[in-house]
Amino acid sequence: MRAVGVMQADPAVDPAVSVASAAGIPTYLLRPADCTAQVPSGVQVLSVLAGDRVDAARRLRAECPDGRIVILEAGESLSAELLSELRDHAEHGGARSFRAPMSVELLGRRLASAPVVFAWDGDPDTVGPVVACRGGVLVRFADLHSVIAVLDDRARRAAMARVEVSAADFVWRPAQAFVRRLWRRRSDGVPGFILSVIESYEEVLTAGKIWEAADNLRSRAAVPPCFRRRETPDGAIVLRDDIGPDLERVLLAASPDEVEGGRLLDGGRGSTWALRTADTPPAMLRWYRRGGLPSRVTRDTFVAGGLPRPLRELTVTEGARASGIPVPEVLAVRVDRVGVGRYRGAIVTREIEGGNVLDRCLVKSTGPMRERLLRTTAHVVRLMHDRGLHHRDLNASNILLVPRGDELEAFILDLDRARIGAPVSSAERRRALRRLDRSLARVAGMDAEVRAIVPRVYWEKG
Repeated sequence: MRAVGVMQADPAVDPAVSVASAAGIPTYLLRPADCTAQVPSGVQVLSVLAGDRVDAARRLRAECPDGRIVILEAGESLSAELLSELRDHAEHGGARSFRAPMSVELLGRRLASAPVVFAWDGDPDTVGPVVACRGGVLVRFADLHSVIAVLDDRARRAAMARVEVSAADFVWRPAQAFVRRLWRRRSDGVPGFILSVIESYEEVLTAGKIWEAADNLRSRAAVPPCFRRRETPDGAIVLRDDIGPDLERVLLAASPDEVEGGRLLDGGRGSTWALRTADTPPAMLRWYRRGGLPSRVTRDTFVAGGLPRPLRELTVTEGARASGIPVPEVLAVRVDRVGVGRYRGAIVTREIEGGNVLDRCLVKSTGPMRERLLRTTAHVVRLMHDRGLHHRDLNASNILLVPRGDELEAFILDLDRARIGAPVSSAERRRALRRLDRSLARVAGMDAEVRAIVPRVYWEKG
């Protein structure tokens, strides 16, 4: 054999057992350049992160163009019988691969797993005959910590070879695979059940990492001009270029229950804080919270997929501002990963001083003033729709009214579920007005005749 390659993506997974099982064969450790774990004696390091065995074989072949190469994942070992059979098979110029049974040692029992193609003569990308070998590839799980490290290592590398996942990759396919594995290992008792759970969870973990990687790519592409992105240990923050270090520090240190120098505001879902920092104007920090039935399951985490809400609101808000729609100015956003496939987020906007939301203004007003508030609301909603902003959660608490002398100025709030750019259809306009009307109906004294001012003034312009 020409060489053995051992893949190590996670420094917590020790490659020593893999190296020892291939004693006497030139061995290469394939791992990221930033991995600083100790290298076993006599092993050469290739600073590459391979996605799967074929990818690793391709990269090792560039280093060792001739002869047979073997690829192991860190923690795997070759049985003596398998090593002997590989040596018995004469090498030849044609392309072929070698497949062997794989077994997992868990809770004192050796359990069969799916066979694996692990060695190649010639180009790994060339389809050739597959040689079935005796013996096998063995992986031992010493404890739960080693199981988690190996799963994370495999999932990280497997995610490199795929760019898309669907809901079926999280639920339906792993469930089917779990049932098949459990049936094959029905005589293996508790160890067989645990291994089936582990292997099925690995598939879910891989899907989560693919989803997370796709989210990161979308998030990077979504950063508008005049904003900068900074990676954090748990995710990322995006700040306007002129934002100073004080707000950045406060945003990074904030939690949903405490914000340094902030004052929790009334209203909403208890998630908005007033910020006062030395290097920025008065600002509002709002944590994204769930409402309705989902809030009974989780207060402030969301399933990853598509653009995270804070970044979506940032891009929509910047588009609305460019179109001349009155919306708050976003100063920064923060997105944190929370486990696999979930995130938590916050947004910081410049405070619009002296304003109050529509429903509170209506409670404090009567007669002509109430009509004036509703007319102003109708005008800003019509302007919003005419310029391509569709607000999917339009209600009386998402419209802010600010007195400016004898005039009233209105702003549209909370754009995380909005879209900008496409024309707003007549059906969408009517649905938005009906939603707004339902929220107005909950305000004391707002009978149908008074509420009718909004649609009447709205449609007068068209």
